[in-house]
Amino acid sequence: MLPRLAIRKEAYVQWLEHCKSLAPEEGCGLLFGSAEGESGWMIERFRPIPNVASEPRTAFCMCPRITTAVLFEEKALGAILVGIAHSHPLAAAVPSSADLRSAWHTVPSQWIVSLASPSEPRARAFRYEGGTFRELPFTIIDYR
Repeated sequence: MLPRLAIRKEAYVQWLEHCKSLAPEEGCGLLFGSAEGESGWMIERFRPIPNVASEPRTAFCMCPRITTAVLFEEKALGAILVGIAHSHPLAAAVPSSADLRSAWHTVPSQWIVSLASPSEPRARAFRYEGGTFRELPFTIIDYR
């Protein structure tokens, strides 16, 4: 059974805008929120993290110092790390072989936005299971 996954519109838009602002380099960050029941997640916040990869146009590596600080700040607020998010400026929104090799696959969800067509970014969410990624449907929630 796939988990239920929702993201606040504000967090979703912030993630997309952050990634678009860094193109043609990959943007990245962390998604925080809460567990919803036994098999659901609600993402409340996107926290951008600088990409310090040696080849930022084709890879991302989150700044360890800032990542650690953000993780401690969010834990103090009672938030759970629900996902990591990054962009593929010229490629499809599918996990790359580097994504598969990363330790980030232990997080409940991985979000990728393709900016190959900048006027129509394509965002997808995935979960790592059984040695591969499965796409997760998600809902964008607009709290006004």
